[in-house]
Amino acid sequence: MLAHVHKLNKKRVQHELGPSLGSLCPMILQGRDFLVETGTVDDESLLIPLLLRVRKPNLGVQALIVRERPEDVERTGALLQRVLDRRGSRKRPFVVAQLGVADTARKETDIVARKPDIVVSTASRVIDHLRRDNMQLHAVRTLVIEEPGMEAAEGFNADIEFICSKLQGNPHRSVFVAELHEHTSQVTSVLRRPVTVPLATWTRNRSAKGGESGSHTEQQENLTMGKNPFTHVRKDPALKNQIKDILKAIHEDEDPEELNAYRAVINSNVSIFTRGYLAAYLLKQATGGNTQPRRQRSQAGNGRGPKESRAQRSEQRAEQREQRSEQPTSEASNGPTSSIFVSIGKNRKVYPKDLIQLFCGVGGLSADDVGQIKILDNYSFVEVATDKSDAAIETLNNSDFRGKKITVNYARKKD
Repeated sequence: MLAHVHKLNKKRVQHELGPSLGSLCPMILQGRDFLVETGTVDDESLLIPLLLRVRKPNLGVQALIVRERPEDVERTGALLQRVLDRRGSRKRPFVVAQLGVADTARKETDIVARKPDIVVSTASRVIDHLRRDNMQLHAVRTLVIEEPGMEAAEGFNADIEFICSKLQGNPHRSVFVAELHEHTSQVTSVLRRPVTVPLATWTRNRSAKGGESGSHTEQQENLTMGKNPFTHVRKDPALKNQIKDILKAIHEDEDPEELNAYRAVINSNVSIFTRGYLAAYLLKQATGGNTQPRRQRSQAGNGRGPKESRAQRSEQRAEQREQRSEQPTSEASNGPTSSIFVSIGKNRKVYPKDLIQLFCGVGGLSADDVGQIKILDNYSFVEVATDKSDAAIETLNNSDFRGKKITVNYARKKD
């Protein structure tokens, strides 16, 4: 199959490989870096990038496969050589070099001197030959990396960073890892805007390889992500509105320093590959989302149940937004209040707590005397206890706030 892949045109190769490997083809052909969590790293997967990108021999080292153990290097190199030999005779066949199998780099000098087109090696042996000037990497078009387990990953990734520093241009880079771990983020630093394929997607596509059915369009949709029964979630307008409300609350009401403290907790306890799922889970909990696929829910009744439940949830969220908009940021506890205009707003990075601090202690005002606060782009409105508003205006008008004179006065009432 691999020998056949090397001769396929770009349009057919995706169908020949099946959903799992076929899902990588668009990224490989477009030169898009990626990281795949495979459960177990197999030789077949490692060879796909170079078989699709290396077409002509005698141009220097065009492809480099880096594996952890010498026995893996030997097995992968032998498989690759058999694949290339099946392609038939050529005036100048591809030369494959297996480095790291011999005891020392000195014993491999003759192998490197053959000017290989493809090198399969351990990371440390590549560095040995680079330092001896036995090998150059200026012609490399694709780099394939097998990320080892967490115990050996830290030193291995340091070697990968050194190897990548010797590459020229923008070769395609792909990483295959059996299981994501905390050191995986180190190797992803050598990738450019990588696409991450999690184990669940890879396994789902693998299991679909033996029983593909349906139209060409359906197969194309299933290649990279499988059938998604939760399309209704992506298209839910109420959910999009909820996200907008959350972002608005972040910009208008929340303290950036406090949010940064929570971010630090997340960054130290959640891997970079899982943070998106954490945000999705929290959003699902906040909106009361249902994990059951829509088509399964529709089969449970007459088909109108899901629509009614979504409509009810949308109505409830609308009521909650309305209630939030009617509720003041803080309630003045004593008597009537007056609306006061302040000539600073969001553009000056002002938050409700800043305005509360500004008014507190002025004219005998306390936090209990400050009511609803509304912050716009260039100005704000603050509800203050009526009996203390005159003193607050007299004290704060034309005062300095963050190096700027501010205007504080009674807000004009709408006609």
